[in-house]
Amino acid sequence: MPSERLHADDSVLVRWAQDGRSEAFEHLVRRHRVPVYRTALRLTGDTHLADDVAQDAFIAAWESLQLFRADSSFATWLYRIVVNRARNSFRGRRDVPVDDVPLDGFHPGADTEAMAREGSQRVLSAIVELPFEQRAPLVLRLFEELTYEEIAQILNISPDAVRGRLHRARHQLAKTLGGAR
Repeated sequence: MPSERLHADDSVLVRWAQDGRSEAFEHLVRRHRVPVYRTALRLTGDTHLADDVAQDAFIAAWESLQLFRADSSFATWLYRIVVNRARNSFRGRRDVPVDDVPLDGFHPGADTEAMAREGSQRVLSAIVELPFEQRAPLVLRLFEELTYEEIAQILNISPDAVRGRLHRARHQLAKTLGGAR
């Protein structure tokens, strides 16, 4: 695949990959590996588990790529796979270590500047303690900066449900982080 084709948007690369051009999918992996890993890390709070979740998500995406019908963007579809893999990684687990979580790519927005000042590690620990139903929309909104509609598609819920879960997550975070001062 000539290099100028690698600058094609995701929808073109997906079509090429669906046609059997594995190098197109390899480029999609390179393009999305950082946000996929970053999301998995923030959902799991564990570097090793995040590696596994990210790898499993890309394998699942490759294996089911022929089923992708572009009802949403490739990135939205991929985030859905990551969230589902992360959720599945917690089945049967009660505690999740949050030791030495690297924060590469952590750039808090205006919403999260106050939390970032509290200490990134403490914030990540508090996020990982949230119920998964609150944690997933919070990570996708605050760190991946997805819209309510994109999050709703990923989680297969309504935008109003996203807003409600975000409200409860923010309330719980404020309570957790405020109580430790």
